[in-house]
Amino acid sequence: MHKASGKLLTPGGGYVENDRTLLAAALREVCEETGLRPDDLCLTPQLLGKALDIDVHDIDANPAKGEPAHQHYDFRYVFYLMPDRAPVLEL
Repeated sequence: MHKASGKLLTPGGGYVENDRTLLAAALREVCEETGLRPDDLCLTPQLLGKALDIDVHDIDANPAKGEPAHQHYDFRYVFYLMPDRAPVLEL
């Protein structure tokens, strides 16, 4: 559940920090936002770590933050839960 919008959204919206790859950043973000552990998840064999989608969209300038207008890139990856490690899901 997204705190600001109140909508049920997929995990994401993070940034690459000390991660070595975009995929590592995606795994870190999904774990941070869901409470899952990295070993609870597995990559989909069909994609083998490739992004499912790359979305590019314009972001307006935000003078309050000192940010100029820019483009934002979202890389979307697909993971699945390991069958023997699936936690009880709660909404």
